[in-house]
Amino acid sequence: MPTPSQSDSPRRRVLIGQLLFVLLLLLLALRMIELQVTNASELAAASEENRFRRVRLIPPRGEIFDRHGQPLVVNEPVFDIGLLNSPSSPPVGEELARLSALLGLGEEELLARFESGRSYPYEPAILIQRASDELLTTVAESGFPKLVILPRPERRYLTGSVLAHAFGYLDEVRGEELSARYRLGDLIGRKGLEAFYEETLAGIPGIKLVEVDAGERRGGLTEEQLEPTPGNHLVLGIDLPLQRRAEEILAGRRGSIAVMNIQTGELYALATSPTYYPNRLGDSAYWGELVTDPAKPLLARVYQSTYPPGSVFKLVDATAGLLTGKVTPDGRMDQSCGGTFVYGDTAFHCWGHIGHGHLSLTEAIGWSCNVYFYQLGLRLGIEGIREYGEFYGLNETTGIDLPHERAGELPSIEKLEERWGQNWPRGQICNNAIGQGSVLVSPLEMLSMYAAIANGGTLLSPRLVSRVMDPDGRLLEEPEPVVRRELDLPGWVRETLITGLRNVLRRFGANPYDLCGKTGTSENPHGEPHAWFCAFAPSTEPEVAIVIMIENGGFGESYIKYAKELVGYVLDNELTRRGAVSYLDDWR
Repeated sequence: MPTPSQSDSPRRRVLIGQLLFVLLLLLLALRMIELQVTNASELAAASEENRFRRVRLIPPRGEIFDRHGQPLVVNEPVFDIGLLNSPSSPPVGEELARLSALLGLGEEELLARFESGRSYPYEPAILIQRASDELLTTVAESGFPKLVILPRPERRYLTGSVLAHAFGYLDEVRGEELSARYRLGDLIGRKGLEAFYEETLAGIPGIKLVEVDAGERRGGLTEEQLEPTPGNHLVLGIDLPLQRRAEEILAGRRGSIAVMNIQTGELYALATSPTYYPNRLGDSAYWGELVTDPAKPLLARVYQSTYPPGSVFKLVDATAGLLTGKVTPDGRMDQSCGGTFVYGDTAFHCWGHIGHGHLSLTEAIGWSCNVYFYQLGLRLGIEGIREYGEFYGLNETTGIDLPHERAGELPSIEKLEERWGQNWPRGQICNNAIGQGSVLVSPLEMLSMYAAIANGGTLLSPRLVSRVMDPDGRLLEEPEPVVRRELDLPGWVRETLITGLRNVLRRFGANPYDLCGKTGTSENPHGEPHAWFCAFAPSTEPEVAIVIMIENGGFGESYIKYAKELVGYVLDNELTRRGAVSYLDDWR
């Protein structure tokens, strides 16, 4: 006969089993609630993701025009071919073989592109970029349900290598640039106007959804389609014929030319040589040639390189001497020029070996007499030379609407002591006074300085963009001149400088446009001297300024004829009197 404890044991096991069963039901019920209520939206979203393929619509970037409305940078439509299969469903078997034959890709290559051809899971995988017209027709006629043809705009630079350094180029976004607006594979402005005006040019992407069935075959397009917003257009102050001529002058040389309106800072030409072809930058072999070329064709010399300015710097000394009372317009130095000036135990030479005699300041500017400016520099000292270099902004960027500008350098006692100690040779003052020694400037800095002398003391930022237009051609913005500062440049000082600059041109033949300017030949420890010419015209009521700088170009006077030609073009065509695309209909 069983004992009570023995009879309770089966009942206890049954009770435990029933409790476990009830607990299991409760867990299942809770899971059902979680799936149907708590995670309902997430599951619905996942279901939608499986049902749709997102096609990102790339917006056309804003185009770029010259001052007359001539297209310079445009967008051309290209077409890619994508596959709708999700990342977890690569083509296999008969489908893979058919795709391979249709697209002319080996099966391994096709699968590799399928793996790498998308930035996000629920986008089509790009198998072919820039498909040919023939292949597009073949795909369209094939009726293959998982292939889609995807249009996108591609940047085209219509002027070849002309203006390449102003335009810059596009490049794929980098990790730190990813955002709600930019995704992997997107292009972004990397240099030049493309980079500086990225926000203006870029536009906003759109999206459309391609519906697919369980077999990932394309269904109809949903009505939920957001069109891309095109970027805005830029109209430059650049005159394309003038720009082409400037680049022709530079061909085969290393150097730069810039031409600017002295009242507004508007640039009519901005040329750098050597240059490159931005349409070819996608070719890795061509890119490799550019980055290894010792001539550095990717360097925008006009605003990214600095050089000793030589004699074009002498107007800094002249301004300093006049404003500090160290010299008067007719003032002469203690020692006349006999071709050599001896200071301490060092002989400093003038370019005129037989000498220039006893000159006034305006005559010394006209003859570019080194001996005169050695002595004026000693009166000013290193501090005075630096102070008035800073006065003209020669140690700061000009603020041009381009990125990566480089500022010049000016001498200082600290720099001299760092190199030579406290007993630095005082003869260095003589070198710096004639734009050698520690003085380095960019061509654009010198252009801004001479323009400020021409306009009476307004130091302007040069600018390329004259107008911003919306995609339909309506005016959005017409930037005002950017004034860096007003210089304390009295009229009598300005007239003294202009008289000296007129004297320079009297030595070089006919001057039909009343050009006044300064030549410069700066010593270069790495080869032949650099040639400079800075000028403006006309000498009364000036309108336009120009700088020409040629690396290893010899004597600056060799390039006066080109300055006369380019400035004459501006004045003959009244570019300073007519704004860029004065009438909106002119440019579309």
